[in-house]
Amino acid sequence: MSTGRGGPQSIYSGQISFAPSYQPSGGLAATPPRLPALDPGFIAKVEEIGPNYDNQPPRSQDDPRGFFSPPDQRNALITRSVSFFFRFRGGVLQEVPQNDAARQQGEFYAAATVFSQARRTDHLLTVPFDARTGNVSETDYDWRCLSFRHEPAQNGGTYAFLAFIGEEEGLPAVVPAWEKLIPQPYRYQKTYENGNPIPPGTTCAGLIGSLPLLLALAAFSARPDALIPALRESRLATGRWVPHNYTTGVQERGLVVTIYKDPGNTAGSTDAVLQNLEKGVYGAFYAP
Repeated sequence: MSTGRGGPQSIYSGQISFAPSYQPSGGLAATPPRLPALDPGFIAKVEEIGPNYDNQPPRSQDDPRGFFSPPDQRNALITRSVSFFFRFRGGVLQEVPQNDAARQQGEFYAAATVFSQARRTDHLLTVPFDARTGNVSETDYDWRCLSFRHEPAQNGGTYAFLAFIGEEEGLPAVVPAWEKLIPQPYRYQKTYENGNPIPPGTTCAGLIGSLPLLLALAAFSARPDALIPALRESRLATGRWVPHNYTTGVQERGLVVTIYKDPGNTAGSTDAVLQNLEKGVYGAFYAP
């Protein structure tokens, strides 16, 4: 796949010609052509990875939460699975067939590497690139806890914007249906000093934000052997998250999620469209 990231592409370029149509008066008027509705979409590649302690011994980290430090050298990460490809189009995720050119021809959009902390804590640590392609220690990034921004939704409530650097540690309100999608540390759990819960001042309108992180959360909701059906069944076309019965996969585990533009959906897979998808312009990516 191409790794270059171009600038925003216009969905329609050049001058639009207007077809003449007759008016009751007998005159001609310019009638704009009917433009097709955008169908936002992308290709996602999901890979299971893990630490290679032969190349870099476990790094100690003085953290009261018990976090371990994923390797910061690229040769200390190993790929543990084949690449799983999914296409997001029409509001749903489907596996990409083996012979589909989109597996090779999509233009790079974004990536993330995410490690879980199970047996210590259910926090997730992440960097905003494929950590197998460059040493984390030589970048401006370090492994950081997944975080959120809270942003008002157009139709009321508050979006949880999934981010590499955010001001909030968890959701803006309780969402019971997301028990497997959202690890325990990121659920709404604000309390008074006496331990009683603080009622949220809003409702959660859904999850938006980084596409690699959104797909990683869904992938962590099930064990590796159920990754394909868990992702494929995770979302209705309306955006609603579909709870599943697979065993949760938040264990000591790493994922690389890479997002590519879909070469079969050029109008719906530009930088501008994907950025709007992340911002919630088309609604929540995962809705309650």
